[in-house]
Amino acid sequence: DDSGTPRNEVMAHRGLLSMAVEFLFGPVPFAPGPLDADKWRLRAAIIMELSTKKGSVTLADLSPYVDDPPASLESEEEKLKAGGLAAVTHFHGMPKQTEKEEPQFIFPELLAESTHATNYYEQPDSDNGTFQALLYVPDVVVWSPSGNIPSSLQERRYRLTMLGSKQFLSCVFVGLMNLIGVWWLALSLSPHGVLSDFLHDVAAVKFLRRTLVPVLQFYSLFFFALPIGRLAVIMAFNAVREARNRKRADLAHSLVTPPPQPPTPQEEKPEKQPQQPQEQPSADVLL
Repeated sequence: DDSGTPRNEVMAHRGLLSMAVEFLFGPVPFAPGPLDADKWRLRAAIIMELSTKKGSVTLADLSPYVDDPPASLESEEEKLKAGGLAAVTHFHGMPKQTEKEEPQFIFPELLAESTHATNYYEQPDSDNGTFQALLYVPDVVVWSPSGNIPSSLQERRYRLTMLGSKQFLSCVFVGLMNLIGVWWLALSLSPHGVLSDFLHDVAAVKFLRRTLVPVLQFYSLFFFALPIGRLAVIMAFNAVREARNRKRADLAHSLVTPPPQPPTPQEEKPEKQPQQPQEQPSADVLL
């Protein structure tokens, strides 16, 4: 059943410095998954399922689960073979004697293993696909595992941070306060400013205005520029991952959807010939 998953208490009590570091440089680990071990576990599970149902597996059957999928089953044949053959080699597949043109493979070693070794369990995911989930983890995550083997390999999105919403907004608030504070400091050190009149030391004011203020201004802008730049790179990476996910989903759909059959000659209807207008008999003929 769908259930709300509360945020981890350990993550909720993180220090401000730890949250600021993740806000600037991203979560650790950066790769969102699935891990290589999860990918091979998924491929093992689909091979087991197809071997049980069909008795053998083709390279086309493995195409929705390769890392770099082709655009279709008809194009980029070498890339399709490379991805499928990598899985066949990994699990020590053997060619099966068959009259079909497409190569068939069996996996006796994989079938001999226990089902527990090849079971696939979908890992929890806190990404609900929204733009907010790209920035931070929602406070309540609704995740319902299907329990079935997915029809294709789906790569997850890169995330800017894995902070909670309150933690993320706290970092934004600290950055804004820092930016406003540096702006106020620069104005107060300008001629006839508050600190300039208070210090009564022209040399000290010039030194602070020329050395300290530029450093603080750079830091206050860097606090927002770095996450914004990372977000642009992350969105570009996610666009590439989403394109691969769509290719795998299309391949999986093409495997279960039979291609349209051309019409047979009996089904082709003859074109209707235009009727010629009949000539009316003349009056002389009638007489």
